[in-house]
Amino acid sequence: MHHVGGHTDGLQIVRVYTRLGWMVLASDATHYYANMEDARLFPIVFNVGAMVQGWQRCRELADRPAVCDPGA
Repeated sequence: MHHVGGHTDGLQIVRVYTRLGWMVLASDATHYYANMEDARLFPIVFNVGAMVQGWQRCRELADRPAVCDPGA
């Protein structure tokens, strides 16, 4: 579990090890791939800076972008 903030103040993501490597279950840290890929903010945001940093944290924790699973 990793706190990332952003959409809500207490938002967390989960990093799990699978046979494909490290995967991140992003929950509402990114609702859709386009949020992270195109820097599209979700309309309801507690902290914009924390949201953008959360996307970066998802990228750091996942072995590759395809294993960072959005919440939607």
